[in-house]
Amino acid sequence: MTLFTVAGIGILTALAVTAAREHDRSTGLALSLCGGGLLLFFCLSPIKEAADNLSSLISAANIDTGYIRILLKALGICLVGEFASDTCKDFGLLGLSGRIELFAKTAVIICTMPILSSLVSAVPELVK
Repeated sequence: MTLFTVAGIGILTALAVTAAREHDRSTGLALSLCGGGLLLFFCLSPIKEAADNLSSLISAANIDTGYIRILLKALGICLVGEFASDTCKDFGLLGLSGRIELFAKTAVIICTMPILSSLVSAVPELVK
């Protein structure tokens, strides 16, 4: 799926939501969720292709896959948190949106602690 197709779907969804909100707010929100879900679904196939390419690069470079898994998990947390936060913003729940973003940021920090600890332990070796 090309960027222009995704952009077109996004623009059409925005127009439909705007038109539907004038008549019924709940219909507009339902259209917004459906459009967002559809765009998220279209993002899955390029992500699968990118993951396959990344896997072949990692195996060719002999990189420890533990760190890559941690980084991919952190990326997934960011994407899901952003999608949930934006959905809450669409519903007008800014407070809940902020809490979701805070939780996602905290989860990323906790998830990436092993990488941080290995970097901190490597610094004294580099200084010597």
